[in-house]
Amino acid sequence: IAFFNTHWMFFRPGDEERRSHSVENAVIINKVMADHPDVAYAFSTADYNTKLDHEFIANFIRDAHLVNSRDLAREAGTLKNDAGGCTKPGTDRRVTSGGPIDHIFVTDNMQILAYETILWNGVEHVSDHSPKYADIVLGK
Repeated sequence: IAFFNTHWMFFRPGDEERRSHSVENAVIINKVMADHPDVAYAFSTADYNTKLDHEFIANFIRDAHLVNSRDLAREAGTLKNDAGGCTKPGTDRRVTSGGPIDHIFVTDNMQILAYETILWNGVEHVSDHSPKYADIVLGK
C-alpha cells in the first residue's frame, strides 16, 4: 500500500507556478508506483485547497490514476453525507460552506464501505476544515 499526503497551496486562476504543483504531485505518485510494481493500492489525502470541479483536481486524479473515494461510496450507496468544507471555526458544517477542499483519493481497485464528513464531537471548534472518514476494503 502506498500512502501519499500533501498540502497544496491555495490556487488562484492563472497561477502557473501553483498549477505545476498538481502536475508534480501526479508525477511523484506515478514514479513511486512504477518503482514499486508490487504495490497494488494507493491513497492520496490532503488539504488540496481546491474544489472537485477545478481543472487542477481533475487533471491530478486523471494523471495520477486515482478516483475520489467519495464518488465510489456514492456509487455503492455507502455515502453517509457530503457536507462540510473549509470555513471559519465555530461554523455549523452541515450548512454548505463552499464545498470540500480536503479529499481522499484512491486507486479504483477498492471498495468503500462508508464515507462521511465528521460533523460530531465539536469538530467545528477544532479546525476550519471538516475531517473526512472512509472505511475502505482493499480489492473489489
